[in-house]
Amino acid sequence: MAYYDNILELEPDRNGSNLRIGIVMSRFNINIGEGLLGACTAELKMCGVLDSNIMLVTVPGALET
Repeated sequence: MAYYDNILELEPDRNGSNLRIGIVMSRFNINIGEGLLGACTAELKMCGVLDSNIMLVTVPGALET
């Protein structure tokens, strides 16, 4: 963390090696969901998140109001 004129600034930390991530994905439109999931997991892996620390839960659909 750095301070700038007495304002607390959070420095970005992309080290995900100690993170455990849960992802919820809808089965409603599986083609779109799988594309988003692929991009999401690729970015998590680039940040050092281990495959064993990623949990995927699928749900039946989407709620639109």
